[in-house]
Amino acid sequence: MRGMVFTGDHRVEVMDFPDPHPGPRDVVLRIDSSGICGSDLHTFRRPGVAGAYQSVDPNEMRAIIAGHEPVGTVVERGTKVTDAEAPIGLQAICFHYSGCGTCLFCRDERPQLCAQMLGYGGNAHGGHAEYLVVPVETLVPLPEELSANAGACLACGTGTAYGALRRLRRISDQNLLVVGLGPVGMSTVAYASALGARVIAVDLDEARRESALTYGAETVLDPAAGDVVALVRELTDGYGVDSAVETSGSTPGRQSALIAVRQEGEAVFVGLGGGNLDVAMDCDVVLAPRSIIGSRTFSKSELAEAAQAAADLKLPLDRMVTAEFALEDAQKAYAEFAAGAVGKYVIVGAGA
Repeated sequence: MRGMVFTGDHRVEVMDFPDPHPGPRDVVLRIDSSGICGSDLHTFRRPGVAGAYQSVDPNEMRAIIAGHEPVGTVVERGTKVTDAEAPIGLQAICFHYSGCGTCLFCRDERPQLCAQMLGYGGNAHGGHAEYLVVPVETLVPLPEELSANAGACLACGTGTAYGALRRLRRISDQNLLVVGLGPVGMSTVAYASALGARVIAVDLDEARRESALTYGAETVLDPAAGDVVALVRELTDGYGVDSAVETSGSTPGRQSALIAVRQEGEAVFVGLGGGNLDVAMDCDVVLAPRSIIGSRTFSKSELAEAAQAAADLKLPLDRMVTAEFALEDAQKAYAEFAAGAVGKYVIVGAGA
């Protein structure tokens, strides 16, 4: 089969791999759609190493198939997988983590925190390929109302947005600030507005700001045009927002997300961008009490909830996908996405 790997220096390569065969508790997915995530760009941009490949782990130089947002159809299953667990023809999202199964984090459905974590598309083969073999326990059936592309959104970016919102005490009828309007931020806007929040969305890019209005944001702000915190307080009678979700990972974005939150509010941080957060703990967190919450993707049950909520709320996730590419065109896909494209990019039909 064919699969895509990172070679470093903004380059990818589509190469041949052995066809996958399931172990006793595995299934083989024919890949229908595989999303490109903003976190993939860190690996895409990493310097190349002669004779080696790049992966999420900078010390791992073997060729690992990328793509941690896979949706596929079950075409083969292991001898100990029942028809009830994974009928042939089932279309499912792959929850892209597995762990030891017994540690504290695995028991809490957070295998991404397990010391033995496998991340499909990270340190194990992922979905930018024709086929993918994964444990049956990673499958989340895709609701019939959702397309494979919508499932690819949910597999990480949109699911991460839902996971962040799940950490808030309340969403309906609240003022919510969303900083950063890539796929995660835009998904946060879509879920939050559909759930009754009044959303203020922030991004430097005009096209992203305009798009956020179509996903339900009431107000959009350009951080280059003024002090975000001051503008937010003007819009909230001087108090600040009830909560914030920060997806950019930048230092200015993180600062704004925290300080724009009112006293007794909460800020959730999900963006990975290398930025810092300079917090005056006495003034900004203790005396003006605010909660700082980190959120790393989601649990498997939250992914299932996110998918069903997207179907029930009729979120326009298909519209979020702004470009589809064949596997052979993965280089073009990654180059365009890295240049700051609006929306979600997916690789489709590799397993057709």
